[in-house]
Amino acid sequence: MRQNMNISQKKPLLHKVEQGIDAAIECGIRVKINVVLTPQTDVVALTRYASKKGTDIRFIEMMPVGEGHTNGVEPYEKVIGALLEVYGTPCHIDTENREEINSGYNNADNGPAEYYSFHGLDIRVGLIQAIHGKFCDTCNRIRVTADGRLMPCLGSSVTMDLVPDSCEFTDDLEKDFVIVQALKAAIKAKPGCHNFNDNAVTYTKTTETKTVETKTTELKAAEVNAARNMSRIGG
Repeated sequence: MRQNMNISQKKPLLHKVEQGIDAAIECGIRVKINVVLTPQTDVVALTRYASKKGTDIRFIEMMPVGEGHTNGVEPYEKVIGALLEVYGTPCHIDTENREEINSGYNNADNGPAEYYSFHGLDIRVGLIQAIHGKFCDTCNRIRVTADGRLMPCLGSSVTMDLVPDSCEFTDDLEKDFVIVQALKAAIKAKPGCHNFNDNAVTYTKTTETKTVETKTTELKAAEVNAARNMSRIGG
């Protein structure tokens, strides 16, 4: 009974998502559909849906954070392998050097995605692979969490205050200046690469005991990421 209730509750939400996609397309917005890969993802069905709508589709590798440690799959094998059986051999799109005139595309839109085209599909199929196609050397992303903290890298548990609680501002201009400075500091603090599963990297955790003493524990990066929850960092 509970399972049936969950299914019935999800269907109206899916319908709203589809309505939102249709409304955006009707308004002339170039839509890209992002899909986080799981072992249950029906790659062919979703690609056919995107092709019907005329939108690009991008399959995102699940990062080994929280449930991602057990639900992650290898993107190229799952996506390209499944589509190859239906549409034949794909063609890799060189978005770095190819100028797509009057297409509405530019290099900035591609982000970390690698795109492929298939015979019979008038859309691009993208792969965003944080692990199997590591793109740290070209990453230009930072993230702001719901509680006002900056994450220079999703592969790290290190965060920074966007606006410290101790700050008092005389006007909005001063506050804007503090935020800009925090953003600059976060960008400078971006690590050279993520360390999702690197047990050679350790974090120091300091906790206070009841006797007001401090206890320091060395935690391996993989252990830290396994305990994190993607929903808490906006993923």
